[in-house]
Amino acid sequence: MAYEDLVRTFWRTYRPAEVERMGNTGLEEFVRGRSEEIVEQIGEVADDLVPTLREGTDVVERAGEVKNARFRARSMVLQEMVYGMEKEPGTETKDMPRVSLPPL
Repeated sequence: MAYEDLVRTFWRTYRPAEVERMGNTGLEEFVRGRSEEIVEQIGEVADDLVPTLREGTDVVERAGEVKNARFRARSMVLQEMVYGMEKEPGTETKDMPRVSLPPL
């Protein structure tokens, strides 16, 4: 799924005790579920952010509005569901390895 690498990497980097409690199977189930939730949330938030279609808007302009809404939605959702999660003590100064995000 789209955000599995991001979720897995964040949890392994900043929530290692939680990952250890989950075990590999539990972690993978969590990662799949969280990734699905992220995709759904991005869609819902983006739908709310897309401006109302105005008369005379051309296709290229509308595509830009939709892409912009999806970009903003992804930023908001990832902050809420991944990056903004509490980090375990001792992990706050760690650098998370780079993870590629899926295209919008």
